[in-house]
Amino acid sequence: KISVPTALLVVVRMCGPLVEQDVVGIHSTDPAERKHDEDELIRQVPLLLERMNDAAAELNRLELELTGAETKHKNALVTWSRLYDELRSRHGSVSGAMDHAKPYFDTLHKCQAATGVAREAKRRWKLQRVNLKAEEQKEAPEAQMLRTLRQDVQSCEGEFQAASKALKSAMAELQAQRQKVGTATIESARPCFSSLKRLQLDLVAAQEDVARLTLGIREAKADYKESLRELNRISDEVHASRSRCQS
Repeated sequence: KISVPTALLVVVRMCGPLVEQDVVGIHSTDPAERKHDEDELIRQVPLLLERMNDAAAELNRLELELTGAETKHKNALVTWSRLYDELRSRHGSVSGAMDHAKPYFDTLHKCQAATGVAREAKRRWKLQRVNLKAEEQKEAPEAQMLRTLRQDVQSCEGEFQAASKALKSAMAELQAQRQKVGTATIESARPCFSSLKRLQLDLVAAQEDVARLTLGIREAKADYKESLRELNRISDEVHASRSRCQS
């Protein structure tokens, strides 16, 4: 449930229809101009409140999904570990190779998960750029929406760069593990780890879901906070203007 500051509730009740304009402050000493500037600010409130509600609903949905994804990931990890122990006991002759090669295959799974995170981050970045371009091409783009979309593009770009850096690091670690473990040991243990492949895929998919939902939650929180900051700014502007009028 969204909690809107009390001062904003006064502003909301005075809202008129939405218009497309930039954010302005209230600085004029002329009553008519002051009233016009105040109305310009107030007209932005419905859009900001709608964005807040949308962000809050998205946040609640993603957090619920994340709880399920984390449970699924935990179960997949338990199942994988159980089968690993069974294979190790069954194939005593290669159990040493399995133990020695496990860091390599763990890193391989890490690379697969990092690839999924980077792919998802790239998809989000591309989507936000498309949304920004569509808004910019409108005949009368909404200034607040443009500002928000540009921030979203910048945020998603940062997420993609961080994910790409993590993937590059994981790939370097994988190469180091291959050199440390040795190709012969890896290939000796590969049949056992191949038996774990389906469960490994489930585990990687669960890891990707957790990463995807975590990114989505971060973006929804940022969107909500940005809308709230704008609403508070408008409330402060209107309150200050009315205080000056009463002085």
